[in-house]
Amino acid sequence: MVNFIKARPLKCRLFEKICLEMGADHVSLLLHTDVRWLSRGRVLNRVLELKEQLIAFFTSEKQDTFYKLLQNYDWCLKLSYLADIFNKLNELNLSMQGRLETIVSSTNKMKGFRRKLSSWESAVQKGDMENFPSLLHLAKDNELRIPKTLILNHLVTLQDAVDKYFPSLSTNNLDWIVSPFQLADNVEELDFTASERDEFIDLCADSTLNVKFDKSQTSVAVFWLGLADEYPDLVKKATNLLLPFSTSYLCEQAFSAMATIKSKARNRLLSLESDMRVALSAIRPDIKRLCSNHQSQVSH
Repeated sequence: MVNFIKARPLKCRLFEKICLEMGADHVSLLLHTDVRWLSRGRVLNRVLELKEQLIAFFTSEKQDTFYKLLQNYDWCLKLSYLADIFNKLNELNLSMQGRLETIVSSTNKMKGFRRKLSSWESAVQKGDMENFPSLLHLAKDNELRIPKTLILNHLVTLQDAVDKYFPSLSTNNLDWIVSPFQLADNVEELDFTASERDEFIDLCADSTLNVKFDKSQTSVAVFWLGLADEYPDLVKKATNLLLPFSTSYLCEQAFSAMATIKSKARNRLLSLESDMRVALSAIRPDIKRLCSNHQSQVSH
């Protein structure tokens, strides 16, 4: 449906006109792209929001296949469920992005999502669909029966996929990084060298650091980096565990930047290194200072 409209400029203009005439909040559909990895859920939500406009458009275009699907409420229930589940996946993806994201926090979020799937499965078995608002809204408005078996099978499949791609969701070997002062009595059980063990004992005995750790609003990584001078061996071990990227969001960010830079209007660009460096850098250029070093164009 989306491709039928978005691939044809004339269809896009006709659909926009229908949306304006019907007073829709949006006047266009979204096109899914694998580069922008969050778009799939947004595409489905936009189709749901513009459902009536799509029905009117496909009726005027005599596209019976699309029209019948949108009139089929069983199909729309499945679409609503997919929109809800992709929204939750998008929220998980967004929560695991950021420069201070570590393997510890990402693992904890995946463990939480795995438990959510089990909780949603139990709720659906009891007939509770509050976790899927779009699905529940459509079913209540049209007095439809929600396909519980189909949803349960999909949730089980999702749980199996999480177990397959993330077989080890344990942070037991990283607990000393997240809560060092709670493991002061178990230092002998930790995988430390002699110097690291001594530094860890000194760290746990420092009541000032204990208070600072409890009241700190910064991330775990920032806390450990602040101890580099006092506990060099221990901080080096913690840094080596926290340093690896936990997700591929930086790669996805680079792909999105490249797609924006090398558009149809600039498709003859051969070298993107400089543009990509500026787009992905966390350092913002001081435009005013750079401009002040150059003379403005003088009148002739």
